Amino acid sequence: MPLSPSTWQTFSPITAHQLNQDMYTYDGSYFAANGVLFHSNRPLLVETYTTAQVLGAPKGGKTTILGGTVGSAISVLDNAALFGVGADAPADAAKFRSAGAVAPGSAGIAGVQGGWNLIFNFVPVSPFSQTTGSAFGSAWYLGTTAQQDIGPVQPGSAVYDNCGFAVDLVLRTPGDGGLTVGAWMTDGTGRNGTVRSNVTSTCGETPRVGEIWCGVLSGNNLLIRSVPSPITSIGAATPLSSGTLNSSIQQTLALLNYPPMMSIQAPLGGILGTALTTLNWSSNTPVIDNFSGFSQSTNYVVPLSGLYFCHCTTVLEHGGVPGQFATGFKVGATNYFGGWYTYGTAQNQYYGAAATKILDLNAGDTITTFVQSSTGGQILSAVSSSHWNMVWMGAITSGGLTWVPPEVTGFQFQAATPPGTAATQLAGIMNTKIANDLNFLLNRPYLMVHQSTAQSSTVNQFVPVTMQAVGGLVHGSTGDNYGGWSAVNNKYTAQVAGWYLAVEEISVTAGAGASDQITAGFSVPTSGGFASPATSHGQPDWYQSLPLVSGGTQPAGATAIGCYYLNQGETIAPAMMYQSQARTAWTTDVTHNFNSHFELLWLSN
Repeated sequence: MPLSPSTWQTFSPITAHQLNQDMYTYDGSYFAANGVLFHSNRPLLVETYTTAQVLGAPKGGKTTILGGTVGSAISVLDNAALFGVGADAPADAAKFRSAGAVAPGSAGIAGVQGGWNLIFNFVPVSPFSQTTGSAFGSAWYLGTTAQQDIGPVQPGSAVYDNCGFAVDLVLRTPGDGGLTVGAWMTDGTGRNGTVRSNVTSTCGETPRVGEIWCGVLSGNNLLIRSVPSPITSIGAATPLSSGTLNSSIQQTLALLNYPPMMSIQAPLGGILGTALTTLNWSSNTPVIDNFSGFSQSTNYVVPLSGLYFCHCTTVLEHGGVPGQFATGFKVGATNYFGGWYTYGTAQNQYYGAAATKILDLNAGDTITTFVQSSTGGQILSAVSSSHWNMVWMGAITSGGLTWVPPEVTGFQFQAATPPGTAATQLAGIMNTKIANDLNFLLNRPYLMVHQSTAQSSTVNQFVPVTMQAVGGLVHGSTGDNYGGWSAVNNKYTAQVAGWYLAVEEISVTAGAGASDQITAGFSVPTSGGFASPATSHGQPDWYQSLPLVSGGTQPAGATAIGCYYLNQGETIAPAMMYQSQARTAWTTDVTHNFNSHFELLWLSN
């Protein structure tokens, strides 16, 4: 599948066989996909849960495993099945379990499944019996081992539905036992909870799980230290040197096979004051750091310019008076906060705060993670692990790009193709299959927008989140390379069809009333030509729902991470809902280094 591409040699003839092995198939079959064929159909898994499962929530907490039976979920996407066995059962026979969004050869070894996968889940649950002593979080299990990790545990609301989430970068290998989603709960009176599931469609409020293949198992592939420059046009008289072919084919595909990735987990420990504190990960080494960017127990030095999916969950041990704390990323001298989370009243409870962003980073940037608390004396957990993930997702580009997704169905280069520039002749075919396809996969469509002017709106209904600033948060890089964003309509119109990764964090002002809550969401009225249901189960889709602390001084935030198929011309927009029994309006916050932001990235055909 994504096997190491060959090195093109000077004075060696260009053969259809070598082109096909590098770009389409390593053994002549469609199922042994390689190069362009694999990366234009990157293995993905997207599912929603349809079972209103009862969750145990005794004092002290309990994790309940979701799914496991045929028909407990709907498989929205499982394209590993294109190349062999899928990650789960198909359609509405899915189990809400994953054998891995991988396919034969995805480990970087012919026929072997595996690779590093980015995983995320969101699980909404019913209100708790009371706020005092109640908390909730989503979790991951890998195989039959102990809990792999847990997302940010948040206080439970007794008025509104709750929704937590978990993110990680994990190694999937054959026989790893499968990946499952868990929901951890503790209720103030020990009352059980219920999963909020949409049993009729995949829209609205319902549990979601996503898995994205990101890279091969190990460093048997080349480490590409600078962003390649594939040839952009091939004509009848264009010379194709070994250097041109290596930059276009070998280096581009090697980078897509094994991009920079870093993941570290550690129980941090230590007592916090109220000042911003840099997190020290010295108690552990990275699970993966394939470009050796991690150093000094605190820093990640960016090895290659590009768009990076960045996530950090910091775990705090707390019990007592509610307060706020936040985690985030520092690049150079600038802090990029995630939302301020509430730590609640459950005694001896571990609470979490997360930051999730796609950042435009340059090679040599130094990035650290931090935590800050509104009250002194809080303790970083020395038992439950915090974690930090970094994944290179694509190149930073100029604007106005017009490359189109590869059309790979049934195609292979043929020997004795006649010369010429027509679409069916050699130069014409190379111009499409080498120049276009490789440039598209390296320079895939993306969007980076954030809010620079605060907005106000009414409560208890979803509303669009306005984003005025187009550009990367860190370096102000090109924010919309294919020209799909409309600031007037506050939505992105897909310029090319495909599956897109969507990331959102919303920021609202402090000073919430009792029981107030925010929910992040995405509005996708039509996906793949199918309109969302015109019912209460329709759009927008719900993601994290976070209770706010009454009288807090810092902006709270909620997160959404999703995968959506968009035909050319279909739209996606960031949305949020502020729920309150007392307030009639809310306002976003753009003054505390935490602005609402929205990112979008093309993933797969």
